[in-house]
Amino acid sequence: MKKTASTFAPGMLRAVSAVALSSALLAACDADDGPLEEAGAELDATLESSRDNIDSTMEELGEKVDEYEEDTEEAIEAAQETMKEKADAASDALEETREEAESHLEKANSDF
Repeated sequence: MKKTASTFAPGMLRAVSAVALSSALLAACDADDGPLEEAGAELDATLESSRDNIDSTMEELGEKVDEYEEDTEEAIEAAQETMKEKADAASDALEETREEAESHLEKANSDF
């Protein structure tokens, strides 16, 4: 049996098609702009943006905590100063009252 080009043509066509298809698939795999690569790039960008937002929020919260801490310390110091002033004023008033009471007691004793 004699084999001619027409006998090999269907097989050759399949082989050439397979090579072309595999070359196209490999070329698509090497390209960075396929749908999965684009989705991965978008996911990476979203994750990076989320990390940046979280870092920024944490930094802002830290600054707020520091501000509240400073405000609290200032309020405590002001309250302590006010309490000291009130205690000193009460002590002075008590001393004055004691002195007046002693004075009245001495006067009352001298009248007898």
